[in-house]
Amino acid sequence: MGGSPTPKQAPTQPTKTIQSNESIIDQGPPQAPKLAAAGAKGGISAEKPDRKHLLESIRFVESSGGRALDHAWIDSGPHAGTRAIGSYAFMPKTVHELVSKSPRLKKKHAEVLSRESQGGIEDYFVEHPEFEHELANNYVDNIFAQTPAKDAGEVGYAWLHGIRGLNDTLKSGKDITADERHQKITAAYNNSKKLHDNRVNLHLSQK
Repeated sequence: MGGSPTPKQAPTQPTKTIQSNESIIDQGPPQAPKLAAAGAKGGISAEKPDRKHLLESIRFVESSGGRALDHAWIDSGPHAGTRAIGSYAFMPKTVHELVSKSPRLKKKHAEVLSRESQGGIEDYFVEHPEFEHELANNYVDNIFAQTPAKDAGEVGYAWLHGIRGLNDTLKSGKDITADERHQKITAAYNNSKKLHDNRVNLHLSQK
């Protein structure tokens, strides 16, 4: 974008980022999360995914855990002329939307709303490294409050396609487990939990 300040972020290997076709936050009233029935398709549990492993899996898929931050520029659609920012790959419009709708984030990070250029928002991420993690937790809260998401794969689907996109797909009855993003996030989540369990078991065995 012309006239934008140069981001302070160090360049890394590009990673392809696919834009969402929907607003990241649904405008409709929040819905209470629905629990999956026992024995649901694919062995999905009614228990919500662990937050730590969930966020780790999203970071892994979006930016190789924060190692690939030079996201591709978007050349069409509502995000044309911008690119994702940070290890969770938030679009600039999404950043403004999440902050403006969260009293807590707005109080703490109001300054980012005054930064309209790509470079200005990227600089804010560098200046406030905790910001993207607060955004990510806020968005996960929104997903669970406004959708019946019950596993890591469905949260990952909403991360790419938006809350409305997830609700529409679930309502349509389509097999969401066949979706590539659902599969990638699910695999990353399971790997994160497996590594954690292995470390715990190793620690216990050494006692």
